[in-house]
Amino acid sequence: MAFRDDLDALKAQNESLRAQIEGNEERMARAERVLERAEAREDELSAARERILELESGPNGEAARDRRADAARSRRWWTVAVLALGAVALLQWVTHGQTERALEQQLAQTQAELASQRTELADAQEALRAERRAHRDTRRELALAGARPEVPDMDGLAQRAQEQLGDPALLDALRRVPGAERYLAGLEEAQAQAAAAQAAAGQAAAAQAAAAHTDGDRSPAGPTVAGEAPEAEAADSD
Repeated sequence: MAFRDDLDALKAQNESLRAQIEGNEERMARAERVLERAEAREDELSAARERILELESGPNGEAARDRRADAARSRRWWTVAVLALGAVALLQWVTHGQTERALEQQLAQTQAELASQRTELADAQEALRAERRAHRDTRRELALAGARPEVPDMDGLAQRAQEQLGDPALLDALRRVPGAERYLAGLEEAQAQAAAAQAAAGQAAAAQAAAAHTDGDRSPAGPTVAGEAPEAEAADSD
């Protein structure tokens, strides 16, 4: 708004200067008319001078010379007045012309600065809108993922999930966290390894139980002490 007010003020000042220039042109026109009247007056004085020359040959020659001197002084005063008025009008016209050109340059510079600031303002508004869009997109992604704006503790969640492999609520919470795929893959692999280890342990326990049952059937006296079994087997073979 300040630049627009300055622009309106410069336009008003420019119109005022134009009005002054038009006034100066009118005064110059009046000065030219005065000069024309002065030239006409000079013609009249020339005619009077010729009349005076005619009268000088008569008995009243001295009085005629005095009248001629008065006419010459009057003509000089008229000439000086007209020249002074023309010089003043010309000086005002030149001064106002320079002022008008300076104001036009200042107005053009102000308009250029205003256009530049409008461009900067548009760029800043566009950057702000882009930042707001990015912020809205981020919040929307977080809302869809069911996560809070804070950065989650991925390592802590992975450690808890590894400690509690059988907790489905913890696994569901971890699946809702963006970027937890590699942790879930590690957990699934750990679960598979744990299940395989449990199956192998079950198979080993079953095999051991079966072997113990078979040994019990072969030796009714009870289980043998470690280190005596080879000797009993050697006695049976004998």
